[in-house]
Amino acid sequence: MSFVIDPDATKKYFEESSKQRRIYKKFKKKVEKLPIKTWKNKDDLALKVITTLHAKISEGKRNG
Repeated sequence: MSFVIDPDATKKYFEESSKQRRIYKKFKKKVEKLPIKTWKNKDDLALKVITTLHAKISEGKRNG
């Protein structure tokens, strides 16, 4: 599972350099083959991470 910022998310708090945009595009291309959840703000991201972790732990398929 990967978490990628929603393209429609407000980015008023982000200042991205061209290097950061290039790295993000590379990351996004790498994870596009995985299940993706998008998020719009830090609270939305936190909620999605917690619910996904809970679901994965409940499945019982864990290493270690």
